[in-house]
Amino acid sequence: MKTSVAVIGGGCAGWFAADELTRRGICCVVIDTDPPAAFASTRNQGWLQSGALYAAMEDDIPTAEFCRKGFHLIRSRYPNVIRTGIPGYFLLLHEEELHLVVKHCQDQAIAARPVSIRDVKRREPILGSSRLAYAVEVPDIPFDSSRLLQEVATQACGRGAIFRSASSLEAVKPIWDGKNWHIFLDTDDEIECRAIVLACGIYIPDMLERVVPGQTCAFKRTKNPVLVLRGEVASSLLITLRELQGPHLVPFNGIRGNGASICLNRTEEDITDYRDYTLPLHCLESYAESLTNFYPGLLTMLSQRVPIQAHFYVCQKLYLEDDFERNPSSRRPACLGYSPQPGVPQTLFAFYPGKFTSAPIAARECVDELERCLENLRIYSVPEARGAAVPAIARQRYYDNPEYILAAKNGRLVFDPYRVEDSYKIFSGASYAKEQNGFSGSSINAQSEKSSSKESHVLHLHTSKSLQDG
Repeated sequence: MKTSVAVIGGGCAGWFAADELTRRGICCVVIDTDPPAAFASTRNQGWLQSGALYAAMEDDIPTAEFCRKGFHLIRSRYPNVIRTGIPGYFLLLHEEELHLVVKHCQDQAIAARPVSIRDVKRREPILGSSRLAYAVEVPDIPFDSSRLLQEVATQACGRGAIFRSASSLEAVKPIWDGKNWHIFLDTDDEIECRAIVLACGIYIPDMLERVVPGQTCAFKRTKNPVLVLRGEVASSLLITLRELQGPHLVPFNGIRGNGASICLNRTEEDITDYRDYTLPLHCLESYAESLTNFYPGLLTMLSQRVPIQAHFYVCQKLYLEDDFERNPSSRRPACLGYSPQPGVPQTLFAFYPGKFTSAPIAARECVDELERCLENLRIYSVPEARGAAVPAIARQRYYDNPEYILAAKNGRLVFDPYRVEDSYKIFSGASYAKEQNGFSGSSINAQSEKSSSKESHVLHLHTSKSLQDG
């Protein structure tokens, strides 16, 4: 098969790159494991970011700008898969922080306004008697990244993008022949192309070292656990700012049930192996302590027999080490160009959007760079037979099997192991809660879908400088 561009990786970076390429009439093939997007793109929190978080912290304005533009593009281009009517709040301890957050957001043309913390606490019983004393309403909203990527893939394939699967990304073998790239898959497929976009996240350093050994710069990999609470937990996006281990809560609502994903601020751990998805040591204790401190209303909910299932998954991130040293919170996109041999134009590009929300804007800049480096990218036309088979995107990790039951012991929250016999307690407790407190238990699933056993090594990267010589 001949094509103009091969995109290795089928998460948000890969599909938004394919979307941008096909919008410009450039033929492309997307290569990933099946189902695609089974890692970082569906292991995130499903938080469509307006840029307010990075504007508020005032230490990463470029990321704030990418998120702001991506936020508006995604909302306008894919309205059917974006939830609306879900308020988002930044929660703070100090009044001076409140005014700074509002000012920094407004300076970046991002809507932000102070609101009554009492009103927020009335809306969200989970906050209870929390010490959080101030609130700022921001435009950020939840979204289902799997549904969104399914729409992006459908549109890209409708314009001629082709998907090819491999058993793993280790099985994808790119070889330069002096003029073009040849990519060999373990399915016996061979793809000839002018350029390659590496959109495979945390696997990018390994792929680069295989393809252009010695040219790669220093990368840093990290992992961050994400907690999922299943049940009627919260109906707003609640982000605790400026507090160590402050929770970032994003609600979700789907046909498989309701709940919230929670990530703790500044709790990333370094890793060396892209296959490391183990929970960090003391993860359960850290989350239990944070939830007890910031969401004391959970203790009240549990005392009223509101059942809450829980499980964890791990999301990985990739940074350019120099960027991380300068600013550990930076999530700027990266498009790094490489030449396969001396005297040859850059035909290999490592692309990482930094944030899911930034992906369509970062992809546009990445394709701009491809077109600057390579002439006649449209030498292979988009296939006449439109509507190629669209792969089914991996589902969000919200719906993995429960591992724990949230419980209260001695005035503190703990995670008790989940047992199959707890199914009866979940349903009976949900019914009781609905009758007594107005909570709807109908959406709480006793048996979550089995988590996918397929592992496809796809994740994320960083920064915005072009590295021709590594």
